[in-house]
Amino acid sequence: TCKLCAAVSCVPNIVTTEWVRACQRAKKFVGCDPFLLAGDVHSAHSDKAAEWSFHAPTSRLRAASFERSSGCLAGYSFWVSPRTKPAKGDLQSIIRYAGGDVVLEESEPQQTRTGQLVVVSSGGDAHLSARATRRLKPTPQATIMCADKLLTCVLRQQFEVAA
Repeated sequence: TCKLCAAVSCVPNIVTTEWVRACQRAKKFVGCDPFLLAGDVHSAHSDKAAEWSFHAPTSRLRAASFERSSGCLAGYSFWVSPRTKPAKGDLQSIIRYAGGDVVLEESEPQQTRTGQLVVVSSGGDAHLSARATRRLKPTPQATIMCADKLLTCVLRQQFEVAA
């Protein structure tokens, strides 16, 4: 999931593994258009993994609309609770790839953050998220968001803070 989110945020084209096989057969790089990730893409349903889905061509078009230096999370700051799934470090990387700022500590000064604050958590971290929101809250606009929703927003390249 982390690598896919990074790819969706950073590169214009994501190809299927069939492209690699076609290059090996041709013994050279072949055009990528016939091998672009297409259609609806979904996570494997599992109790232990985050669930997400996106439409690859739509995400590709949205990502192309962002300037190179920005991304779908540009203008937002994120604090990630410790027990999220995927892991906290992976989520922080995803946020950075997608152009968001990461608040590393609850005690980080408000001046170092940009834009609206989003607290990312998983179900088991509700008490930590509530505490962090009280301590980090720069404006009444601070939001708590589950990690699954954040992943879906990044993969769709469309960040939606509202429920």
